[in-house]
Amino acid sequence: MKRLLLILILTLNFQTLTKADDISDFQIGDLSIGDSLLDHFTEIEIKNFDKIKDFKDKKYSGIKIIDYKKFNEIQLMYLTKDKNKIIYGISAIKDFDNNLNDCKKERTSTIDNLKTIFKSAKLHGPKTKKHTKNSKWEGYAYIYNSGDMGVFACYYSKKDKSYKDHMRVSLRAKDYNWWLVNKAYK
Repeated sequence: MKRLLLILILTLNFQTLTKADDISDFQIGDLSIGDSLLDHFTEIEIKNFDKIKDFKDKKYSGIKIIDYKKFNEIQLMYLTKDKNKIIYGISAIKDFDNNLNDCKKERTSTIDNLKTIFKSAKLHGPKTKKHTKNSKWEGYAYIYNSGDMGVFACYYSKKDKSYKDHMRVSLRAKDYNWWLVNKAYK
């Protein structure tokens, strides 16, 4: 039942054209790449949201909002010096309470359900990478010719039992993704 509910939530929260040619055509909740945070939240709300502090490089900043719409958490990334706070990355997180197998089943089902939406993007994966000292992620990405992408990944730790397994559905602009992979943690 949880699985069906998440499929419906993810499918209904991705408001999109039948065939989207650009990552900004998608929404998670009511947020899209290219939107201004200020169109959705006040400066005070943005200031009061938890900050993402994992990045060593400070080109981008991020906020996280707990229990946003139908998600356990949503993370929104923007250029640190941008007064308009344009969104370059969105990650919606659904917890799986240390149940990696259910996460993988949900991820596969979500990818299958969104194949027709990501028609003009190429599916890559699976890929497994280190996330933190004790955690990894395994996922797939739909990548557009522009370099923008949608990522569907399960994050897990076999060493740290306090780490919550979770699925992330992320939308990333090309420049933000390059920074995330090459600069953010170095």
